[in-house]
Amino acid sequence: MLRVLRIPAEKLSDKAIASARERVANLKELLGRQPDTATIRQYFVEAFESEFSVEFREGDLTLSEHKRYQAALAEIDTVDWVHLVARPRADMPILEAARKFPGGLLRAAVTYDAVARLIRQVWFTGDIFVSPRRTVADLEAALRDLPLDRLEQRTLAFFASRPADLLGLAPADFVTVVRIAIGEPLLARNP
Repeated sequence: MLRVLRIPAEKLSDKAIASARERVANLKELLGRQPDTATIRQYFVEAFESEFSVEFREGDLTLSEHKRYQAALAEIDTVDWVHLVARPRADMPILEAARKFPGGLLRAAVTYDAVARLIRQVWFTGDIFVSPRRTVADLEAALRDLPLDRLEQRTLAFFASRPADLLGLAPADFVTVVRIAIGEPLLARNP
């Protein structure tokens, strides 16, 4: 699972790994059985046809499609292309912080692009109780690929847009622990 999510396991604590495992589902778990590949493919075909108002049919590429395919392949089938977006791990380490709040110990693991000042991904764990349960996972999704200067605004807007019982935590606590993780504690709120 961590390999698929491109998370180096050695960078996360056991609790963070367990928390990530809790938040990921697969079709076998959801359906109670492993669906066959042909069925999954058929559902994707139907969904794309419906969404884009097109009709798919099996067949060979047309000459025009084959020409475009060859041109695209010449561009992307190289080592340079594969490594074009790769960055050294040192450019985007996973930074972690934990802080005790009245609602419990809140931890943040953050993949942060310091050059672009961009939060790539954040995971919250800890001894906290938030209801509904999916609130934390939804917040993590809302903060993905977010410019750092919009962290507080996005977090406050997120909690203002939905009912959530934070049981002793405040929306600003999530902002604080992220800022501490990325090394900007002076901007973090003091409890």
